[in-house]
Amino acid sequence: MADNLIPIDDTLGGLAEELQKLMKLVDPHQRDDKELARLLLIRLKIDGLERTRAYLVEKTRAADACGYTGRLYDYLKDDTEARSCQGEGS
Repeated sequence: MADNLIPIDDTLGGLAEELQKLMKLVDPHQRDDKELARLLLIRLKIDGLERTRAYLVEKTRAADACGYTGRLYDYLKDDTEARSCQGEGS
């Protein structure tokens, strides 16, 4: 499946600097996560820098608050990790 992915560098266009700013908000141990970068790039293209930054900060704080220690990408990509962290009723 990885062979089908378009390299991030090919899709950045003028968003390279903005993506770098977002990745600085991510834990240093996860900054090299290409799947996380792709996810943020998609949100960046759709929502713009400020909305994506707010989203990332909100989700990172929520993950920290519940003691989530897995990949941030897994927490962000769907609600399964967030629900398991916060409980199904939240």
